[in-house]
Amino acid sequence: MKTVYRFLLIAVTAIALNILQTLPLWGQTPNPPPPTAALGTATSGTYESVACGVLVTSPFGAPGTPFPQGATEGTDYECGYLTVPELHAQPDGNTIQVGIVILKSLQPNPAEPLVMFQGGPGGSSIDIFAGMFANATYDERTEALLQNSDNEVTQRVRARAGAALAQLLRRDRDLIIFEKRGNRYSKPELTCARDNGTAVPNDELEALRECRDRLTAKGINLAAYNSVESARDVAALIDTLGYDQVNLYGVSYGTTLVQHIMRLYPNRIRSIILDGIVPRSA
Repeated sequence: MKTVYRFLLIAVTAIALNILQTLPLWGQTPNPPPPTAALGTATSGTYESVACGVLVTSPFGAPGTPFPQGATEGTDYECGYLTVPELHAQPDGNTIQVGIVILKSLQPNPAEPLVMFQGGPGGSSIDIFAGMFANATYDERTEALLQNSDNEVTQRVRARAGAALAQLLRRDRDLIIFEKRGNRYSKPELTCARDNGTAVPNDELEALRECRDRLTAKGINLAAYNSVESARDVAALIDTLGYDQVNLYGVSYGTTLVQHIMRLYPNRIRSIILDGIVPRSA
């Protein structure tokens, strides 16, 4: 529950910080809205592979690494950062890095990849998806990942199902696990010091203001961390990796992001899977 609670805190904090970003402090003039890129445009990013130990820790701090057991880094999976403008309408401005994990297809000439998005929006796609796919047997990682399951039998079934699902999905195509901007394995990570699963103090608004001030003092533009900019990140990834079209899978808030991508880049999408739909207006 602590991990789920942490994800919820990150999501609520991100929403609150964006609201606070629009509120002037005493004696200040409100900031003008940031420029937006035109519909359907994306600034090309750059992708760089990195050692997975640099990008990722094991899921929920459990032992091991969140990748298929027996798999070889570089051959069966890889990690990397997508570097994109913080604001796509300002391609010469500040840049950020989005964490990417690619589980490679079992075929030498794979079909269009499946790009996967977790919910939240504070949920880590890498923790959830890579962690789920990693477990071929029941072990400490499975227990950490599925700590809220009803019983050990359920845990075993779900763990093996996750590993089997990964093998099935990788049969014909790459799986691209996309860590949304601002999340755990992206840079910067928009986590407040108090978002650690402990009780939030009564002065929540003041704590959020302090967090906002700390992040903005680092030069972070909180207004840039939204669904539209994230959708443009995905388009930049598609272009950078050289795909004509991709398949999209989103769960919970991830379905909202998929809908934004559909609206902005319909020609880049081959198919979509919406798992637990959250409308864009929600």
